[in-house]
Amino acid sequence: SAFRVAPPVEQSMRSTPSSLSRRDAFTESSRVHPPSAQSLPEDVPLFVRLSCTDWAEGGWTLDDSVKASRLLREEGVDLIDCSTGGATRNAEIPVGPDYQVPFAEGIRRGAGIPTGAVGLITEPAQANAIIADGRADLVLLGRQLLREPHWPARAWVELKPDTSSPITGKYGYALRETRPR
Repeated sequence: SAFRVAPPVEQSMRSTPSSLSRRDAFTESSRVHPPSAQSLPEDVPLFVRLSCTDWAEGGWTLDDSVKASRLLREEGVDLIDCSTGGATRNAEIPVGPDYQVPFAEGIRRGAGIPTGAVGLITEPAQANAIIADGRADLVLLGRQLLREPHWPARAWVELKPDTSSPITGKYGYALRETRPR
């Protein structure tokens, strides 16, 4: 498989001051140990999903994420997948379109590493603008693809209506179904 799951990295990244309730040798360590980029084939990128803030006073911040991202870049990480929240109960998350995109943009600029943006990115033009405006290098879609499996086909029709379909044959029906009538 081209992708490997690394539970220790996820655990380390979620261990923010606001989310920790236990204190021991594991939780006292702030060093993150991603899988070695050298252990992966040259053509396999190493992405790390980072919770860029826990949205709680005194907790993990964008500045902390920029610092961590610099260290991860030095360790050979290729891209930071920028998510947020979910680590504390008292978080006040301002959910809305693009609400996590500023974190991808901040890390991209502050740490000099490519980023992936997530969070209520639901429209093709919205996703395209995030990339075109240099706010992130990649848009990652999750729930929207579960709600709308043909979203990539709709994006093609909306963003490139006068070009040939990248999907042919028996799968081409997806593009036909998304074209305005």
